[in-house]
Amino acid sequence: MKINLKEKFNSKALLEVYIDERVWGVLPKKLLKPFLTLKEIDNEEFKELRQLLFYYSRDRLFTYLAKQEHSEHESRKYLQKLKVHKSIREDVIEFCLDKSFISDARLTELYVRSMIELGKSKTEIIFKMKTKGVSPDLIDKELELQYDKQAKLTIIHENITKAIKIYSNRGSKDVYNKCCSYMMRKGFFYAEFSDILKEKLNYDEDDY
Repeated sequence: MKINLKEKFNSKALLEVYIDERVWGVLPKKLLKPFLTLKEIDNEEFKELRQLLFYYSRDRLFTYLAKQEHSEHESRKYLQKLKVHKSIREDVIEFCLDKSFISDARLTELYVRSMIELGKSKTEIIFKMKTKGVSPDLIDKELELQYDKQAKLTIIHENITKAIKIYSNRGSKDVYNKCCSYMMRKGFFYAEFSDILKEKLNYDEDDY
């Protein structure tokens, strides 16, 4: 097998590892000392190199996960960005799943709770979770547990209060229309908040 080591862009300490003209990942130059002068490697050398790539990629993912919780999808994308070969990528992901370093169920529970505390609508939570690649079933299950009627009502009241403060210097009809636009931009449906908004503003459409 042919081996080619290329300096990573903007980093003299890291080298991109190519086997048979296909990138397999990145390693620090100091770990590649036995391979620096080689043009070809045998199966045993390849196994050794692949193990180094696995350990280094795994450690990079550990650092990524230590900063904040990430989904399986996000973790896979992170390794892909590091140019880790698919076979190593999947081995690293499988290891982290097995050790529960990655858990979409745990991430969904924590994220939904956080978004509820921040007063986010169910629509916005679903959108955010989908960008993380979490399965719809997991999202629905967690929303059913946490986003009950009382939580929804509290969040709607909080958002209406914020909207009214923003547009309070306008006329009643204008405040109502602006607040409606605000709430719908946040992912709330008109039928969910219109009566509450009218009551808070003492607004009657028949007066206009």
